Amino acid sequence: MRPAFAAFSYGAYTHYNGMSQYGAKGRAEVKQDYKEILKFYYKVGLTDASKSDEDATINVKVYGEMSYRKYLNGIAEMPSDWDIEALKAQAVAARTYAYRSNKPICIDEGCQVFRICKATGENPACDSDKCRKDCKASYDSSGKWRDAVKATDRKLLDNPKTSQYSSTTGGYINNVGWDTYGSWPGSAYEKKAGSPWFYKAWYTKGYSGTDNCGRGHPWLSEKEMADILNAYIVWSNGSGDEKDHISPTTTSCWGGDPYSLDEMASKADKYGKKYSKVTSVDVDISNGGYTSKVTLGTDNGTVTLNGDTFKTVFNLRAPGYVAIRSRLFDLEKRN
Repeated sequence: MRPAFAAFSYGAYTHYNGMSQYGAKGRAEVKQDYKEILKFYYKVGLTDASKSDEDATINVKVYGEMSYRKYLNGIAEMPSDWDIEALKAQAVAARTYAYRSNKPICIDEGCQVFRICKATGENPACDSDKCRKDCKASYDSSGKWRDAVKATDRKLLDNPKTSQYSSTTGGYINNVGWDTYGSWPGSAYEKKAGSPWFYKAWYTKGYSGTDNCGRGHPWLSEKEMADILNAYIVWSNGSGDEKDHISPTTTSCWGGDPYSLDEMASKADKYGKKYSKVTSVDVDISNGGYTSKVTLGTDNGTVTLNGDTFKTVFNLRAPGYVAIRSRLFDLEKRN
């Protein structure tokens, strides 16, 4: 079997700001309470809102005014079977995010995911059995999420730089640093908590989609990896028209008019450097939480690229839905 190469992302679709939800889960599992968890991620303490959740109101898109209690009970950002301290941390983060919203708050991932009963038009917190049945949605049957909301009534982060949070950051948080109990990546709290996105090679469309554009694995051959480097040569030196042809060869999913692998190699050769195969890969990880350098051994010498540049060209050219979805990534070789 010839060598093959794959790009593995640490985390995905993240802004790297504020709390890692899987990190909070891992911290709660080692008995950190919600105040400790929030203190780590936001570097501030807590304060109290002027009104209770029952008395304060929020304007929610589509549904209008409702109490914070109703709104927070309907938030669906963290599985309700997680440790109660992680749920409390999520409740405070969600409440703070909502308080800092200066306009009607949206009800999807653009703001905070909010459980909605479209079938009956009832309150989106799905308080009734009919709503829960009609929506066929997951529901906080144990009551733990509502307990977390109630236990943290009024609690807000005290003037944090951000009130954002995300599922999985890959173990690094902006303005905080590495989220570990030892050396990264083995001792990352997200890994301890079992995040499926902590270290993942992506080849499907979206987070949980099954559409793989006809390619059921993330591995690229020696020639396909060399094609990424040839695309880099054209991307760096080519005309605007030539750059327009740097797209995946899987036109059934992407359309366009991409160069074939041989055409890309010919164009790279025009600019004085073409590659036929990649034989080795290595990456350097910056202490700032990103891949700073990629080094590839090829049939035409060693090539070193800035990590962000490699990611950009890789995502322009890699076949199917193969992609790097984090600034923090690794490259693996298998024989």
